[in-house]
Amino acid sequence: VRQSVYAFDEILNEGLQKNSSIKRLTLSNLENVDASTIASLIKHNQTLESLTLTHNHISSTGATLIADALRSNRSLVVFDLSHNDLDDRGAL
Repeated sequence: VRQSVYAFDEILNEGLQKNSSIKRLTLSNLENVDASTIASLIKHNQTLESLTLTHNHISSTGATLIADALRSNRSLVVFDLSHNDLDDRGAL
């Protein structure tokens, strides 16, 4: 099972970093989504305009990584991190 999760992260990260056509992406209800993979995607992809990451058990630590990546992204207009495992730190 671990291999398939890493393969998914690799496909997500490498494939979507090079993306030039997908503008809206929803990744929801994923058991083992890696916040650092999502952060790398956000940092390096300048095509996505909408990213929904609901119900993925992303922690406040993961949200902090994602927030740092958002600072360098200029294309995202809609970003949804609702229904994750955030506390007050991750919500800031």
